[in-house]
Amino acid sequence: MIHGSQIKKTNWRVFLFIDKLDCDSVRGLRAFYDGKDDEYPIRDLLVFYGDLNHKEKQNIFIRIRDTEYGFVKEVIDTLKNKELLNYKSGKPTSINSYENNTVRFAALVLKYYGLKTIRDFPIEIWKDIQNNIVNSSLAPREGLKEGMITPVRHFKGVISANSNTRYSLNINVKGSNRNQKSTSAEIWKEKDGIYATWITLYESWKHTLNIKNIRSHNTAINYFLTFLDEMNETSEPLVFLSNDKRKCYWAWLNQRSKNELDERYKRQYATIAYEFTEWLIRDNSANFEDSHIVFMPKPLFSSAALFEINRTRVKGEKHFETVKNILPTKWVQLLKTILTENDYAWPKSLDWTWFKKDGGMVWDPTFTHLYRLMLEIPIRKIQAAALDSGEGDDYVWDFKNEKWIPNSGNNSSYWSTNYKEKFGRGVIRRDFSGKQESTVLYINTNKTQDKDKGFGSDSGYTIKWHNPDIISIINEMREWQEANNPIVGPTSYRSLPSNTFSDNPTERVKDSIPDRFYLFRSPSNNEAQQFSNQAPPADYLLFKFWHYLMNELETRLRAQGEDIKITLGWSGKHPNKSVFTPHGLRATGITAFFEAGVPIEVLSKIVAGHAVVLHTLHYVKFHSAHITQILNSARLKSEREEQGNFNNFLKQDAWDDVYKYSAFNHEETLKNVWMNGTSTMFENRQIGTCPNSGTLCDIGGEPIRQDRHGGTTFGMVPGGSGNCVRCRFFITGAPFLAPLWLKVNKDLADAHKQSKELAEIDDKYNALLKERYVIKKEHGASAITQELNSNIKQHESLIDKKTRDLDMILNNAHAGSILLEKVKELISENYTEESFPAMLDTGSRDKDEWLEVAEFTKNDFLVQASRHYPFIKDEEVEMRRNHFLDQVMFNIGMAPITLSPLSKKEKEMASDMASKYLTMKLSQKELHALETNSITLEQLGIGKELKNGLSNPFSDNNFISLEGE
Repeated sequence: MIHGSQIKKTNWRVFLFIDKLDCDSVRGLRAFYDGKDDEYPIRDLLVFYGDLNHKEKQNIFIRIRDTEYGFVKEVIDTLKNKELLNYKSGKPTSINSYENNTVRFAALVLKYYGLKTIRDFPIEIWKDIQNNIVNSSLAPREGLKEGMITPVRHFKGVISANSNTRYSLNINVKGSNRNQKSTSAEIWKEKDGIYATWITLYESWKHTLNIKNIRSHNTAINYFLTFLDEMNETSEPLVFLSNDKRKCYWAWLNQRSKNELDERYKRQYATIAYEFTEWLIRDNSANFEDSHIVFMPKPLFSSAALFEINRTRVKGEKHFETVKNILPTKWVQLLKTILTENDYAWPKSLDWTWFKKDGGMVWDPTFTHLYRLMLEIPIRKIQAAALDSGEGDDYVWDFKNEKWIPNSGNNSSYWSTNYKEKFGRGVIRRDFSGKQESTVLYINTNKTQDKDKGFGSDSGYTIKWHNPDIISIINEMREWQEANNPIVGPTSYRSLPSNTFSDNPTERVKDSIPDRFYLFRSPSNNEAQQFSNQAPPADYLLFKFWHYLMNELETRLRAQGEDIKITLGWSGKHPNKSVFTPHGLRATGITAFFEAGVPIEVLSKIVAGHAVVLHTLHYVKFHSAHITQILNSARLKSEREEQGNFNNFLKQDAWDDVYKYSAFNHEETLKNVWMNGTSTMFENRQIGTCPNSGTLCDIGGEPIRQDRHGGTTFGMVPGGSGNCVRCRFFITGAPFLAPLWLKVNKDLADAHKQSKELAEIDDKYNALLKERYVIKKEHGASAITQELNSNIKQHESLIDKKTRDLDMILNNAHAGSILLEKVKELISENYTEESFPAMLDTGSRDKDEWLEVAEFTKNDFLVQASRHYPFIKDEEVEMRRNHFLDQVMFNIGMAPITLSPLSKKEKEMASDMASKYLTMKLSQKELHALETNSITLEQLGIGKELKNGLSNPFSDNNFISLEGE
């Protein structure tokens, strides 16, 4: 039994775990640490165990040996056979203290993680153990002594000897007082007065920064101070920076192994240290003035040296984000069903989502509605949690009557009264930017752009999408808050519990973040924390709900006959690790397009297959003209001449001039081409120019690895050879604007077609799943035939392929639209009306738009444009257009054009004329009605005219005269 005095030294759950080692104590300990990223259970166990006396430790060993003989024998035999403890001849094994400590540690680990053997020890658990005992500077975590680490080293040897996996333990212990001092600012301050000075300066600097998460900066300064300590550098900061012979920090960083510190972090930490010393010199030199000494401090590196340090950075490293598994689209609808069916039956089954109120229990729906929202729009978890309910706005959206009404809530007009804010801060916002009032969604945070806006009340962006499903979720959540969790006034960021968000902002950012009426404030937060019911759910609770949701998804898929594993880890009976993370809800292609500014309602229509969309160009008078009037012979001739001149310009001019008049995907690649003079094979690729004549497609893609000398290996162009819009060598400019515009529209059309096909396959797939479910329910799993399972798997493979294809098409369209925007910027900046490219019209007052059109209009647009730009020619598109024309002619009593005795060229001309006539005469609504057979040409009043025109399509007085309109 452990002495009672030890209980006071640590959490009582740790005491119970070590003292009992039974199921209840294991569950209690796991539950306590679940979701607490800043707590380390293995560290706490080692510290507590290390403070026990010899007798207490021996009693634990005896109990473990007597009850867990199997794995104890595994450990002892391994220690002996591999000579891991350097056994001395004749020394009794039973009294070897190292052996006892290793067995004890092994027992604690296996019990905590729910393992039965040391064989093939999971590498994920070993990494978790290492993270529990070692900090980012490879020093032991606070409280750990060298003797406490020794059993961990021996345990590593034991599991390595019983597995083919290589386990590593990188930790600086011996003689590592200086390394241990790098664990926190407080410890550095205690070490020596000079480090206290550095830390004080650093803390002053970091709170001047607009940074939402300061962890990287804290780690960087720890490394820098460790460097100073190892170099025995005790000079005052300004004295150190004035010393031209000081040791090189970058050289010291480069000596760290890759296992200790990845190359990208070396560059990041070096840059942070440079910025810190630059600030120190600029803003604090006066504080170090000495009447006898003149300081000439210089930043940690020169500008040239810093450029060289960052020169080899791989483009793909930006933001250092981890790649997350994307949740398959086919399961998204099932997740929505799990969250909402039978009046939220499944979420309500989670007992920890209920809280006490007025003597009863009330369900907390914040977790459910937050993830419902994320299933509808591509926003991050932290963005959803930060949304404002609109309780302090002047007006609220009346969901039932679909109109804006004055806010009658207790906090109405809070912002306009106290801050003179016109629009309020709610997620549902009135928008007056268009010709008429509209309802938009206001996302009040933006990971990549808030830094430029100072994280204030004008941060974030609006989504111009009046989506009833999304508005319903928000409305339901706000009404629940006002009824069950009302507050008086908004909540400041500083008053939120520390575990609300995972970030760690500077003081300056904390002061900038505005107060909010948090839409997803949760009564399920820890009641002991002040303002907990005013805060969004703690980050660990959101992950907890997510893991339960993923486990329920797995359960239902298995019930349907799926052989799938989504939950990867457990803490007792609670799931705590999944294949998918909330980040994986953000689909790739559509998200990239959305973040580039394409209206999400347009994207949703394209991807859902519900609508056909054309992108118009304000330089081209598209609204009032047919495509054939835009692409006339004179303009096309001038365009091709200008494209030839552009290629000659590329061959002859310096990079600075090329940069000014060109758009491209990868500046560094093209700059090297010009600087090194490595290419003269400029080839017109219809939408731009290839400087390699199409010979380097195999290395035109993203970086895939980097060698130790800084050389980068590139992969193939995404989508394969000839997919120029995704190539790092590709370059384009103003003469290619029109074909580039057509390419984007062709990609959008392909996306629509792909989406419709995907929807059809998905319907068949769901029918097969239903069939399998019924068989299993009525006759058992054994009754499910191999043929049915095979058919389901084939449909799954087809869905995956179609989804990947759709994602590729959307990414191509996204890349093309980015180039299109760049070219438009070049034109507005560098061209006058006299020098405008031939295809463009300076007098056009039309704006770029995303028009929803009839499928026939889209098909005709692409077909007639392909007469001049063969690279967008698509036989299937032309066939669908002509099929519609044949149907129209048949309905007015005429033989279809495709069955007429005309030559192939004459049929093509007649079809083009008829198509032009219809698109010029009828509105998109009328054309769509024709497509669905809900109206006739006679009812539209043009049946007779079209019939007469098609009777003699090539006469001089026919409707071809419309070209002049």
